[in-house]
Amino acid sequence: VDSYHVWSAPNPFIKSRSEKIEIEYELTDNVENIELILVDSAGRLVKKWKNTELNSSRGLHRVNNGWDGTNMNQDKISSGVYLLYLKIDNTLKSSWVIAYKS
Repeated sequence: VDSYHVWSAPNPFIKSRSEKIEIEYELTDNVENIELILVDSAGRLVKKWKNTELNSSRGLHRVNNGWDGTNMNQDKISSGVYLLYLKIDNTLKSSWVIAYKS
């Protein structure tokens, strides 16, 4: 992969609203192994989108239905700073996600 990008909006994310975070990523080539991984500031896994849930073809893509601010157990996340990784094979690209309660 020559170049790829990942980002989210709105950022910061206000948890008390019913909005979802739109997560987008751009691929310059078709890829076989792709994952999106969200971890908290301590490096603990919060959420993971697997290869079968993501579009691995060249172009700009959006995670289906966005992200509702929950972890893998469907619990609301705490306020804080999170790191979103786009993993392609063994390469990572990252973006920050800030969540807070208004």
